[in-house]
Amino acid sequence: THSMDFDDTWHPATHPSGAVLPALLAASQMLPPGTKPNGMDFLLAFNVGLEVQGRLMHFSSEAHNIPKRFHPPSVVGTMGSAAATAKLLSLSTSQCAHALGIAASLAGAPMANAATQAKPLHIGNATRLGFEAALLAARGMEANPLILDDIPGCSGFSVFYGVYQPKPLSAPSDHHEFLLEKQDIAFKRFPAHLGMHWVVDAALSVRNLFINYAGSFSPSLIRTIVLKIPVSKYINRPFPSSEHQARHSFQFNACTALLDGEVGLSSFAESSIQRQELRELLDKVVVEHPEDNV
Repeated sequence: THSMDFDDTWHPATHPSGAVLPALLAASQMLPPGTKPNGMDFLLAFNVGLEVQGRLMHFSSEAHNIPKRFHPPSVVGTMGSAAATAKLLSLSTSQCAHALGIAASLAGAPMANAATQAKPLHIGNATRLGFEAALLAARGMEANPLILDDIPGCSGFSVFYGVYQPKPLSAPSDHHEFLLEKQDIAFKRFPAHLGMHWVVDAALSVRNLFINYAGSFSPSLIRTIVLKIPVSKYINRPFPSSEHQARHSFQFNACTALLDGEVGLSSFAESSIQRQELRELLDKVVVEHPEDNV
């Protein structure tokens, strides 16, 4: 699903389930009969994996913005996978801390690989490496147990996200409120980068206006398409030449929505991307970056 950009998302933006669920399935399969977790144990470990990701994203103001350096699932996803696996395997408090420390040394993939075939590897590696971090901790490997703390002289997690300000949590209790209880996970409506959803919705609204007033829509009615979008190198792709580039192109998704009235899986087939009428629409696109559009 991540390869098709049809995964879940959260705020600040990441894809929390994809890094956690495969690790938990692998851990469950690995355990011998008689020690396998029940459904409640599995769901609790899953929630722990999401909780760690969400907390880390909330602890940094940089994480609330369009990522410039690291792909979020490759960073917090690795930590969430390690935390979830550690919980499912019932590691000790010390082992859990070391698992997160080990995972931090395995985390991170550059946003420069967005819109390429390498990008789906990020979340696959996140689940695998977090899983391995928990197993290594279970076997006694140690790392910095304070990797997530804000300690002077120790950069900790701020190596990935600047302005990192972790907030102390109250002692665990039966009254602990998971982030998942406060903000639900969203699922993409279109198989494209999250930022494409707003431009697709806007384009569909314009298309409906044409149909309502003119009775139909024709690309010949359009002289110029102005997209007012935030500055972002990896999702500003005027003439995408591949499926992955198209999923990360404001221009392509806007024009596809105008032309077809929808954006679906077939929109990113080679035959769809190379259509002459679509290319003619792309030629009409002008991109602007208003100062208040952040």
